Amino acid sequence: MAAGGGDLERAVDALRGAGNQTRIGGETVSSNWLLSGHHDRFVLDQKHFQYVRASAQRDRFRDIRLRAALGGGYGWQLIDSEFTELSLRGGLDLVTVDHYGASGHDRYPALGWGIQFSHWLWQHRLKLFFDQDGYWGLGSSAEVTVRTRGGLRMPIAQGLVATAQLVEDRRTAMKREAKRTTRSYSLSLSTQICEKSLVTWSRRMRSTRFRS
Repeated sequence: MAAGGGDLERAVDALRGAGNQTRIGGETVSSNWLLSGHHDRFVLDQKHFQYVRASAQRDRFRDIRLRAALGGGYGWQLIDSEFTELSLRGGLDLVTVDHYGASGHDRYPALGWGIQFSHWLWQHRLKLFFDQDGYWGLGSSAEVTVRTRGGLRMPIAQGLVATAQLVEDRRTAMKREAKRTTRSYSLSLSTQICEKSLVTWSRRMRSTRFRS
């Protein structure tokens, strides 16, 4: 969703939502959802922008009742062509995490970053993509959270997009030298409500969790 206010000023809004619930043998083995969005405003030229972003996530099996993040910063549109897009962003975020268990509530500032890359492989019929959002906790939290997505996306009908992707969530507690990683493969069908906004229904094919 984009709007322009002149030759040098334009804004880009993006919203993404995804959810997953998997049952095996009548037992729920995964249950989660994620909603995220950002607003980018290009004010100097078509390569530099300021942004605000927010996200909310729940994952019952990772002890996350609600993880919310809100922040902003500065970004660079390195490539913006008919076939390829690449942007980087960095700034400050405030992260709040509510847990199901006894660990309770966490709230901390973080250095935030983001990478977005996409490239059409076959006459605008198959798109390769890679996205990453990261948060490096400051102060006593010393926690690093990184969410990475990569895969292939194919428009199959007006407003419908099929996606095959690998999603990795990694959480590292630096002080305790503890790591928790969730890696999943999924097929999904998305409704494209505008150019950069998707509402997604996914089918998780495989999920693996690691701890160290």
